[in-house]
Amino acid sequence: MRDEKKELLPAVLKALSDEEAQAVVENIEAGKAEIEQARRAEAEKRRAEARQEREQAEREAAEEKEAADREEQAREATRETAQEVARAGQAAIESASQASRAAAEGAQRVATASLSTGSALWDTMFGMWGVPMRQAVARTQNVQSNEQEEVIPLAEETLIVGKQTIENSRTTVRRFVVETPVEEQVSLSEERVVVERRRPITDASTGETLTELTVEMIESSEVPVVGKRVAIREEVVVRRERTKRVETVRDTVRRDEIEIARSKSEARPNRRRAAIASSRG
Repeated sequence: MRDEKKELLPAVLKALSDEEAQAVVENIEAGKAEIEQARRAEAEKRRAEARQEREQAEREAAEEKEAADREEQAREATRETAQEVARAGQAAIESASQASRAAAEGAQRVATASLSTGSALWDTMFGMWGVPMRQAVARTQNVQSNEQEEVIPLAEETLIVGKQTIENSRTTVRRFVVETPVEEQVSLSEERVVVERRRPITDASTGETLTELTVEMIESSEVPVVGKRVAIREEVVVRRERTKRVETVRDTVRRDEIEIARSKSEARPNRRRAAIASSRG
């Protein structure tokens, strides 16, 4: 290689004209410019990809926020519906309770009303028994009526089951950057100029002598150039899956029932004895 540098390079420099040397220099400069332009294009591409990733992350965050808002609105609507159902059930229960209280008050008024048989004797006797009978009636809420028809309301509770959406758990997926140190081995070469003197092999002149000659050689070395390329390694999909289940709700409801009891009246023998005593008198 040293021989070629000493023999070939002077011959090349001698063979090339200034225009050709300038053309070689321009080609080298053009190559360097192309390399620099390629590097700038690669850097701009990386910046564009980073910007796209940032915009994608912002869009995903906005979509997640919008989905959370919609879920909150649905949960609020469900809660309001459940409250309306509860209020309707409470109103039905209160209406049934009011009907039961009205029926009980009517029965009590009928039970505590003064009785009249049209006879002074029987009115006096019933007047003696009236206070205990009224007290017993008020205590047991038994209704004695001489009307042709009495209406006894029977109320019944109905189980109303609604639905409400509650939050069981929250899953948060956050993307972050992790830096991992890596290393690669690259083989580099280096050139340096060596100047040495030696005795010629022969005394014969092999080139132009006794003239001025300038030889310039460039030392060069390779250095590592690091570049990075972004590639999609994998994708993470976050979605919600809806499943349905049937759950049995158990509770108790109340309703009114009636019990019919018939008993023979004991006032008839007493009346007979009172009539006999009156005839004897």
